[in-house]
Amino acid sequence: MQKIRLILNRNCQYDCIFCHKENVEMQNENKYLNAQDYAFFVQTAMELGYDYFSLTGGEPLLRNDIINIVNAIALTGGKIQITTNGILLNKLNNIDCIDHINISLHTLDKNIYNYITNSNINPDVIIKNIKEFKALNNTTIKINMLALKELTFNDKNIDSLIELCEELKIDLKIIELLNPKSTLFVPFNDIQSHLQNLGYNIISDYRGGKIFKKNTSRVILQKCLCNYIKEKKDKNIYCKKINDLFLTPDGQINYCRYKKSIDVYELIKSRQGTQLKNEIKRSTDLTNQCPYK
Repeated sequence: MQKIRLILNRNCQYDCIFCHKENVEMQNENKYLNAQDYAFFVQTAMELGYDYFSLTGGEPLLRNDIINIVNAIALTGGKIQITTNGILLNKLNNIDCIDHINISLHTLDKNIYNYITNSNINPDVIIKNIKEFKALNNTTIKINMLALKELTFNDKNIDSLIELCEELKIDLKIIELLNPKSTLFVPFNDIQSHLQNLGYNIISDYRGGKIFKKNTSRVILQKCLCNYIKEKKDKNIYCKKINDLFLTPDGQINYCRYKKSIDVYELIKSRQGTQLKNEIKRSTDLTNQCPYK
């Protein structure tokens, strides 16, 4: 069963050069779901078999009620993953109900980091936050690096991130860029060859991704799911099978960020569980005419 991505906001401290902002256009910036709304949605989705919920943004930790949201979802029994840039990671230092945290840290080079993120943040701040968090929690952490030609995809950068992950005893995940037409795009096969040249061997694979290992160090390589689906013969069927459902902050659901979504805001607010289940099921039909394919 796929996981559900709960897109909590569009706000972020960064304006990354590659960010597609989940292609979410807020219909009403003042119409945000609250912690109990998310708990109701999660509980309803769990009755359909979903059990893994990824909290993303924007930067989800910018939500003033992020702790309430996490705790409310945790009470349902759903597994929680958070993807964050790590600036506000200390908000989660005393929370023990998160299963997995992804930290977006594409380079340790301050100048390149600032160029990519359009910020003046030193990546050392993120590393410090990770170390402090790890000292207080047993939550699984992974560093996400987007492969960007001439910026992050080079020996020096990959080696430095691998060395950091070995020191922290966490995994590095290298992700393929969404847009193959971008001048920054690095093909999945090129990344794979690079890792194998570094002595990494494939130990397993999963939907669009492969896991590599060298001694005790692991690197996960993830192909963009949309690019992965495009290669399949039965694209629509495969999209329904492996893509993640997402819910926007104003209550829109879909499997595809490139099509009109289904508005379930009022169903969530009025706690209409049966109707909400029907709309979640119906959302799979929206993958049939994906323009990206």
